[in-house]
Amino acid sequence: MQINRLFGIVHLLLNKRQVTANELAQHFEVSKRTILRDIDVLSTVGIPLYTTKGKGGGIAILARYTLNKTAISEQEQSDLLSSLQCFSSLLDNKNHQSEPLLTKLGALFGKSQTHWLEVDFANWVDYDQRQRKVEILKRAIIDQQWIEFHYSNLRGESGQRKVCPIRLCFKSQDWYLHGFCQAKADYRFFKLSRINQLVQLTEHFNAAVLPAIPPTDKTVDDPAQQIELTIQFSAVIAYRVYDEFPLNVIKVNHDQSLTVTITITHSDWLLQYLLSFGCYAKVLSPQIVCEQLKQKATEITLLYA
Repeated sequence: MQINRLFGIVHLLLNKRQVTANELAQHFEVSKRTILRDIDVLSTVGIPLYTTKGKGGGIAILARYTLNKTAISEQEQSDLLSSLQCFSSLLDNKNHQSEPLLTKLGALFGKSQTHWLEVDFANWVDYDQRQRKVEILKRAIIDQQWIEFHYSNLRGESGQRKVCPIRLCFKSQDWYLHGFCQAKADYRFFKLSRINQLVQLTEHFNAAVLPAIPPTDKTVDDPAQQIELTIQFSAVIAYRVYDEFPLNVIKVNHDQSLTVTITITHSDWLLQYLLSFGCYAKVLSPQIVCEQLKQKATEITLLYA
């Protein structure tokens, strides 16, 4: 369509500043005569185009020209471009799928892209696998289609789940899917790393008729007893303590050891997590966790007997 081609010509000129008629003809797969007619149309409606002849010449647009953007303020333009840059880093850091849109908007606003912030939530491993999950979930959420997958929760239970996907959430250090689980007849959070064999079904759902989403995040798929846990860490492992616990729960002792008191879910995952600190962490309370860790340590010892 001519209107799309006219917009495309202006966009190219705003970015390249000077292009020959032959280059435009090849780009849009039309004749040079058609491009020259398009240039006349653009000039007639007030687009400030000019041509230069000879070697290095071509069609150009006045350097200070930008398309009418009065509906969006200067600050809003900058905020929009910055937000899109962050979004690009968030979902397609490797594929740069948002770059064409950023380039077009930058041209429309007369602003060059300033990449002042880079956000990369990608894991060091299995990036492609996680990205495929994100793409499937994004499409299923937008199209309001059921999904099905195999899931393993903290209680060691595994099985198939059929879910109405509502949104993706980044919480603490991990990605989660928030959706309505058919088996539980309620909303649940599912950790993306534990989702396997993900399939987008052809069956649609109507989000408007689903139950209201709870105001809190008490719908985690791994409900369990909450306990107050107190741990003493050796100074040797301080870097992990500061990486993985909030500052307001960390107390530095006179010998530079660290004491952490935190409310946390009591689960088998917690025991495995505490064991990951090896001999550099000692649970002070509650006693039940101490006993369970002793049992786990005994089981580990028997593996090497």
